[in-house]
Amino acid sequence: MPRRENPGFDEDVVRFVLKDLRTVWTLELLLLMRGGPEKIWTAAALTGELRASLPMVEDILRRLEILRLIGREGEDWTYRPATSDLDSLCARAESAYRQKPFAMISMIGRGESVLRDLANAFRLRDEAP
Repeated sequence: MPRRENPGFDEDVVRFVLKDLRTVWTLELLLLMRGGPEKIWTAAALTGELRASLPMVEDILRRLEILRLIGREGEDWTYRPATSDLDSLCARAESAYRQKPFAMISMIGRGESVLRDLANAFRLRDEAP
């Protein structure tokens, strides 16, 4: 099967999704929370919405907190990016995912190879004969 390259996603979005989010589950959880920024979520409620396992959702929440994309108060979580740039990056990732969901899922599945291809595209070639 031929290898598909980046389907036109913004380079920053590609890096963000592959290096920081890493999984479709993480992207889905982030976008669910982003869809209701004023909403307060419990891990159990997110587990129910995603039809996922509680331990996995708890791991994802910790990861998103470390990335400064969500905030925590006690057992409750809210979408709260630390900067407007992070919010913008999330918006661009959401737009890319909504426009080309299968391409995004495929890109996530290929993971590191996509990052390598992206880095190679910008590597200066040795022009010596």
